[in-house]
Amino acid sequence: MKKEELEIKNERFKYKGFKLISLELTNFTFFGNIKYDFVDKDDKQDKIYSTVIIGPNGTRKSLLFNLIIYIFKCISDLKENKEIDYKKYIKGDFHLTYALENEIYEIVRTHSTDGKKHNQYGYALSINKKKKEIKDFELPLTIIGNSINITDKFPFYKEKEFDRFQYLGIKYNPQSASTKSYIKKTIDYVAKLSFSESFLNGLKLITETFIGKNKTICISYKTVNYKRFYDGNLNTKSLDEFFVDIEKRFKERQKTPPFKLNTYNGLKSKGGTELQAAVDYCNFLAKSSELIKIDGSSSKLLKFNLSKKEDLERLKLNGEAINNLYSLNLLYDPKIEIFSVDGDEYSLEDSSSGEHNLITSLIGLMATIKPDSLLLIDEPEISLHPNWQMKYVSFLKDVLASDTYNTSHILIASHSHFIVSDLEGDSSKVIGLSKGEGIEVIPLAKNLNTFGWSAEDVLYNIFNVRSPLNYYLQADLTELLGMIANNIKDSEKIGAILNKLNALPKRENDPLQEIIVEATEYLSSIQ
Repeated sequence: MKKEELEIKNERFKYKGFKLISLELTNFTFFGNIKYDFVDKDDKQDKIYSTVIIGPNGTRKSLLFNLIIYIFKCISDLKENKEIDYKKYIKGDFHLTYALENEIYEIVRTHSTDGKKHNQYGYALSINKKKKEIKDFELPLTIIGNSINITDKFPFYKEKEFDRFQYLGIKYNPQSASTKSYIKKTIDYVAKLSFSESFLNGLKLITETFIGKNKTICISYKTVNYKRFYDGNLNTKSLDEFFVDIEKRFKERQKTPPFKLNTYNGLKSKGGTELQAAVDYCNFLAKSSELIKIDGSSSKLLKFNLSKKEDLERLKLNGEAINNLYSLNLLYDPKIEIFSVDGDEYSLEDSSSGEHNLITSLIGLMATIKPDSLLLIDEPEISLHPNWQMKYVSFLKDVLASDTYNTSHILIASHSHFIVSDLEGDSSKVIGLSKGEGIEVIPLAKNLNTFGWSAEDVLYNIFNVRSPLNYYLQADLTELLGMIANNIKDSEKIGAILNKLNALPKRENDPLQEIIVEATEYLSSIQ
């Protein structure tokens, strides 16, 4: 075997499952010229891999996630012979490299001029450094975009446009967002989930960590107008009379009809099969023991225990009918709630916003992830207490530790130095970004292990920020001044400390600048 072929073979088998290896951009809209290396090639591949991208506002972290999704959609569109949409990212070349099941895929987009008014691009495709056609390309099974940020940059695609992408965020259209929408979306993903031990194990870890033993997480709905619709005798004729009356009243008042009326007319126009199924399920609930009495309320509770296989299967079997009853306003907004063995309950909406968001997002991630997936998580630290920011990455990887999930790659964009203090060096990477004339990648030590670092350490060594009386800044200054005073000629060590000091923000009348000048002159004299 030739040396080049052996190197390619060794490279292929470094990675387990899916790994996003690198993305290089040239003259690219919003980004300029930059290369992101998402994986340290010598890291372990026997657990789920995490890459944390940190940097101040304006370093395009969220937009990078949008671009990555766009590129994978380009690959999907090329495979299906669809026209590529260049409107958003019309200028710039890219080179994306990723590993999937021991194959290294590369797609290179280059600009070419053919005399036409619009820019045209060509694509070069290779697998294991050999030229291939687009039909030979494989994509990660699922690409998940997760955020609780109202301004997240994740795109909106209909399933038929790009079925690999799953959006798990609070926006329900490009202009509007709500927490209820986030919960509903999460529940929809759970309702489509096939039973798996991995999901139950992850759920058990979440429950025991946040809630305590002998408690479980449930999805619940409350019935609307129980006496009218849940008497066991509902039929399509009586339902039609109800909605015809609503339509008449809104027309007389010249007001926009409610959403439930549009839903009803839509179901009716499809031939009524789904409508009949919703009516049948409503009558089934009324006659079964599945509806639970609520003290002091005329409504009843429909509950699904996520820790029980039979409840998950029941939710999946009746998911469409439940959604239609909800859209017809015969069920209230669903909730994710905690139930204990003694019957007490509380809604996650009543808990802290950080706990609510974290538990909801973890359930959503477990319900959407598949083997060989790419998870893009934007600013998970929002509303999280610093203690949980420090634990976030390790806990997420514990939840997704099973063989079902550990062939996937997690990318996290964050402003939080606490997030970085939790990374295991052998299965994680930190990418630091800075903003000057353009966006730049901050050189960090290879195989950097920040696990167990203090917040001060991360601020100084990664974010180049000094807090008052920063221990690590003082330690570097003491060592630097000691080497100068004792005429120690370790130019490499002195240069490394100076690089960190020069990266700190400049302050007027700052004595630190005098030390930097003195050390720079000393370094020049010994080189």
